[in-house]
Amino acid sequence: MLSFCDKKFPDRDVVVTGFGAVTGFGLSSNELWQALCSNQQAVRPLTPDQIDHWDALAQFLKQVPSAAVVDQDLVLQSLHEKLSRDSIGQSVVADFGFDLVNSMTLLALLEALQTAGLTLEEARQFNMGCVVGTSKPSLRAIEDWFAMTSGRQSGLEVGRLGHENTFGSALLPDACQRACCRLLNATGPGQCPVAACATGLIAVLQGAMLIHQGVVDVCVVGSADASARASVMAAFHRLGVLSRAENPGSGCRPFDVNRDGFHVGEGAGILILESAGHASRRGHHADVRVAGGAWLTDPTGLTQIDATGAVVESVLDQLEDGRLTDLCSVHGTGTIPNDQCEANGLKRHFGASLPPSFGIKGATGHLLGAAGSVELGVAIQAMQKGVVLPTTNYLDADPQCFMNIESQLRVRPEIRSVSKLSLGFGGHVVGCRLHRES
Repeated sequence: MLSFCDKKFPDRDVVVTGFGAVTGFGLSSNELWQALCSNQQAVRPLTPDQIDHWDALAQFLKQVPSAAVVDQDLVLQSLHEKLSRDSIGQSVVADFGFDLVNSMTLLALLEALQTAGLTLEEARQFNMGCVVGTSKPSLRAIEDWFAMTSGRQSGLEVGRLGHENTFGSALLPDACQRACCRLLNATGPGQCPVAACATGLIAVLQGAMLIHQGVVDVCVVGSADASARASVMAAFHRLGVLSRAENPGSGCRPFDVNRDGFHVGEGAGILILESAGHASRRGHHADVRVAGGAWLTDPTGLTQIDATGAVVESVLDQLEDGRLTDLCSVHGTGTIPNDQCEANGLKRHFGASLPPSFGIKGATGHLLGAAGSVELGVAIQAMQKGVVLPTTNYLDADPQCFMNIESQLRVRPEIRSVSKLSLGFGGHVVGCRLHRES
């Protein structure tokens, strides 16, 4: 187990002081939270101006393409408004903001700083690291760049891409991480994990390690993804993991007997981690600690997974710290292999005493590389507010998946600990444990 709490050095305990999110529900974590509490769904049928190759994709899928997308124009407008008096910020937006992955990351970062009680000027004075990843470079930028340089589009398309330095500002996977570093003038270690759908949670663990080891006082962690692209959706359709439901809003049904896959969602989630000592010295009361984490590999295959749940069980075993687990935030993709693996892993670890669990992909769509960080932030909110969120679209329990899941919001004020699971193609199986202090 990776432990981030030590009685000998309590000032190095890792605390969460801020969270920001951009999703198909809106440009803030509050919009996301309100939508989840009321069982809303962000997945919608897409129009031709919302996705490339609409006609060909619709013909291939044999239905109207659907996803939970984010409006780039609204994101950019909000960024310009929030950074209108910050010359560094305006420069960063000019260089990086034309790409949706980058702009969502920057907007989520600004909200995370605000909820942490920090201004940009204050944050730029800290000994700060930045661990922000994505599951892949920006496909939108790659596809547009290829079309332009291959002669299929005119050179004037550089203007549509937004900047002549598109290669450095969008085609590399660490672009969103570098954008955050520039905005914050962060000179501590910078890392860009790329671990499929486990990217966001791995970023949190890597940032927590930097703080607990005393390398930095503050670390920006999280992830972003904008994969509502014809190439991704066609590939997932071939894999058999993209839902074919006629009503896209009810398509993703984690642990439901009628599940048939998920829909893609876009988004970004950023958290501010600090050492307990640093947060205390600046007068910020932090009640959530990152107690520990675990990170293992399932070697079954690139896209396959061990349905017995043995690796998930091992991750949960490593998260044990002598305190009861009050709540689990599961990966819950609504695919048979994932749901069976998680359900079996939870049952092997907890036996008949399963804690309440929830998953949000039925509401947000599968955010892929951004899933772990957004879902962890939501799990923290659930713990702080003392509620078990509904698992959207969960109606008829699969008898092969023994789970303690609710379809409606349930108040549980006694929640003091939460475990978060993320699984990713390539065999990434990751867990994170958090405690809420009184």
